[in-house]
Amino acid sequence: MLVDNNGIIIDLFKEKHDIPLELFENSLDLEGNTVYPGFHDCHVHLEFLTKRFSEIIFNEKTDKHEFLNTLKTSLKNFKKGDWIIGGGFLRKFLENMPSLAEIDRISPDNPIFFYSKDIHSFLINSKALEYIKDNKKLLFEKYSQKDKNGLFTGLIFEKAEDIFEEYLKTNIKNMRDNFKLTQNYFHKYGITTVHNMDDDVIADFIAEEKDNLKLNILNYYRNPENKNNDLFLGLKLFADGSLGSLTCCMKDNFTNYDFSGIPVLNEDEIDSILKQCSKDNIDVAVHAIGDKAVSVLFNKFDKYNMRNSRIEHAQTISDEDIVKIKSKWFSMQPLHIQGDIELSKKYLSDRINNLFRFRTILKNSGNLIFGSDVPVVEADVVKSVFWATSRDNKSKDWNVNETISVKEALIAYTKTPAVFEKCFSGDLIKGNQADMVVLSQDMLKCDSILNTKVLMTVYKGEIVFRNIMWSNVECGISNVELKKQERLGFGVRGSRDLF
Repeated sequence: MLVDNNGIIIDLFKEKHDIPLELFENSLDLEGNTVYPGFHDCHVHLEFLTKRFSEIIFNEKTDKHEFLNTLKTSLKNFKKGDWIIGGGFLRKFLENMPSLAEIDRISPDNPIFFYSKDIHSFLINSKALEYIKDNKKLLFEKYSQKDKNGLFTGLIFEKAEDIFEEYLKTNIKNMRDNFKLTQNYFHKYGITTVHNMDDDVIADFIAEEKDNLKLNILNYYRNPENKNNDLFLGLKLFADGSLGSLTCCMKDNFTNYDFSGIPVLNEDEIDSILKQCSKDNIDVAVHAIGDKAVSVLFNKFDKYNMRNSRIEHAQTISDEDIVKIKSKWFSMQPLHIQGDIELSKKYLSDRINNLFRFRTILKNSGNLIFGSDVPVVEADVVKSVFWATSRDNKSKDWNVNETISVKEALIAYTKTPAVFEKCFSGDLIKGNQADMVVLSQDMLKCDSILNTKVLMTVYKGEIVFRNIMWSNVECGISNVELKKQERLGFGVRGSRDLF
């Protein structure tokens, strides 16, 4: 393969052709390892991920006592009145969380704001309540949890996050300092393109820094008036919440509960927004997890002929809506399966077969693109391919009829996203951008997908990540001069198993 100094593939060689590497001052022998196009992560939260490098982060094992101890220990790093922000706790933590009084005893003078792992539930203290303005109190009442005595527990949901928006704004200096870590995070998983779903602060920062970035970043804005045309894919909306917070909108009640979720936008609001977006030629990406929310979007997309809009997550699709799948775009995250198996058994026991319908979507001519939802889950493409194509021993029988082939999963991370983006990547062909990932084995042929390691990530012909376990590979392969040809580029030799 030859790549010019702009990072574009200008020539290819047949798989077994002996590329004359001696032509190049600096060349790269991949030693027979597998080269794939760089992966596209089609659903990330860049601001949340970047901020996490400076926040208090809890893990899946965090319980009530660990939470309180961590909060108490962290106070020494804050001045009186500073907001303490962080998150990452799971649904099981919410079922046995500290009382508001316990939290207030530890942090009486510092407002706290902690988000759940799915970023649909939020824990605050009494000090934070003092910051609620009069025009936001109705929103608080609608989306806050009360105990049997009608007292606030400390937990708020969904739109209630907007109450504290002005106090949670991203520090741009921290964003600049941490964003290199964010890029490195994606590179270690072989990811060279991401679709950002966060708000306009991070998107505007990206627009300013785009010439210095080592990552293709495309944005969905929350406010279409703030769009930057070069980086703008469309408008991000929320139809419902999540399964973990029991706020996704279902057609029928959750198992053993007398409610069926919380709509973020009701059907009339969705209709009004999509009507205007269709008129203004703005595509949308709409978060919808419950089967009712997905069904509403099917109907509205058809009504307004929104062919390039997409449904984010689409975790539950009812049998009666399968006929509406054709030609629609589905942005899904296979790694959510791992966390949602037990939740689905508990809350959707009679509808498990309607979850994560990858096979159904492809069989009915839907367009499937994959992502992670990082930092809700990690952006590990290898693990994601595993969960899309198989199950582990503990859950080997869970909804296996919806698994797809490894080839189909890899296409959902490469070729299909590139078609959606209308960009020159997603495949290693002449004229495309030289975004590549080098893997320790070919996932199309190996016995164990999870043993696959990312050895190297190349962005526009520049090595941006190298696994230390692969120490024999030399860096610096971009923008080097050919000795016997009048053009710039580099040579690459390795297995080329494109799909």
